[in-house]
Amino acid sequence: LVGRNMAGKPGICGSIFSILGDNSINAKLIAQSIDEITIIIGVTEVSFKKAIGCLYDGLHSNNLI
Repeated sequence: LVGRNMAGKPGICGSIFSILGDNSINAKLIAQSIDEITIIIGVTEVSFKKAIGCLYDGLHSNNLI
């Protein structure tokens, strides 16, 4: 995930992991850049497409993107 509006905005990571958890997607790797503009989340290949769709829909419906 990449976005300048994420920097300094509390709750973004919580929203991301809630969306993944609600859709039974397990994060295997988590990394965030020091400037808070990029969050990298690794998931299994089987979960990849589902994760992208769920994150887009969930973040969009909550007006976070």
